[in-house]
Amino acid sequence: MERAGDNDPVVLLHGQPGSGKEWRRVIDALGPSVVALAPDRPGYGNNPLPAGGLAANVRWLGRHLDGGPGPALIVGHSWAGSVALSLALARPELTRGLVLVGSVGPGAITWVDRALAHPAVGSVADRWGARVGRRPARRAPAALLAFLTEQTSLVRDLPAVLDALERITTPATVIAGTRDRVVPPATARRLAERLPNAELVSVAGGHQLHRTHPRLVAGVIRRALAQSTPR
Repeated sequence: MERAGDNDPVVLLHGQPGSGKEWRRVIDALGPSVVALAPDRPGYGNNPLPAGGLAANVRWLGRHLDGGPGPALIVGHSWAGSVALSLALARPELTRGLVLVGSVGPGAITWVDRALAHPAVGSVADRWGARVGRRPARRAPAALLAFLTEQTSLVRDLPAVLDALERITTPATVIAGTRDRVVPPATARRLAERLPNAELVSVAGGHQLHRTHPRLVAGVIRRALAQSTPR
C-alpha cells in the first residue's frame, strides 16, 4: 500500500488489472500534506484476499476505512469507479467525496465486456490457470482470473448501480479523456449529468490519465478535498 502525508485522507483505487503502484505519480504530485492510500484491491498485487466482484470490493473497502482512516475522498479509475459509486450508495458516511477517473458508467458495457464475462471464458481461464499453477517455475495468472471475475460482476451488477445514480448526493468530479478508447467520453458526460452533485472535467488524453496527467489529476483531487473536507 502506497501512503504519503498525515492530514486529509484520500483512497486511490486502481482499475483492472493493476496495483496501487499505478498511483505513485499522483501521490508524488499531491505532496506530503495529503494522506494518500493506494491499496492493492482483492486479487491483485500483494492483497491476499481472493478476487471478488463489486460487492466484495465494497465490503473490503468498507472494512479498510472502518479499521483505519475513516471517511475519505474515494478516487476510482475505470472499473474501480463502480466500487467508489457503490460505496457512496452503501456507506455514504465513509465517502467524503468522489473523483472518478475514466470510470465505467452509463453505456460503458460493450459486447467485448459481455464476451469476457461469459462463463465459458472463465472456465477456460480456470483450467489454464490450474495447469500453469502446477508448474514450479511459473505462477498462475491471478491477475487474469481477477480480471475475468470482475468482468462478470461488471455485466451483472453495474446496471443496478447505474439505476441508483440519482441517489448518490456525495460531491463528485468525473475526469474524462477526450481520446479514451476504453470508456467513451459520452459515458463520462452521462455519468456527470445523472449524479446530482457532480462536475465533468474533460482532458485531452486517453484512459490512463492518472499516469499521463498526474499533476492534473492531483489538482482535481486537491480541489475536491478543499470542497468536501469539513474544517
